[in-house]
Amino acid sequence: MEIAAEVVFLAETNTFVRAINSAKHLGIKFSEALKMVEAEDDQPLKFDAFDDPFVSRDTLVGKEERGQFSRAAISQVPHRSQRAPAGSQITGLLALFLMLIRSKWLWTIGLVVVGYRFIWPWLQSLR
Repeated sequence: MEIAAEVVFLAETNTFVRAINSAKHLGIKFSEALKMVEAEDDQPLKFDAFDDPFVSRDTLVGKEERGQFSRAAISQVPHRSQRAPAGSQITGLLALFLMLIRSKWLWTIGLVVVGYRFIWPWLQSLR
């Protein structure tokens, strides 16, 4: 029973937090935002059978509709002239470089290596 009460409490807290955020963003009263959030929660989930990986497309698409999934309907790979200009490649490389510079993990690994290589021998010589 305690676990069920905690789960209900967490669900209600989540609803209140979403209502507070909605009230702030939309500029409406909390009570109206709470009603909107609860109405959204009460709606049934929209389930699309095509999103289920365990359902075969063949069972959902009738034989008369299978023509739309032919090879001709699938878009072709764009040719060299249709691709983005070479300037976007430089932009992509710059973005990759900046991503590597901003990586906390790479900085941590680098500091550990530098510490092991230079600071550890200096600490050993102090003995």
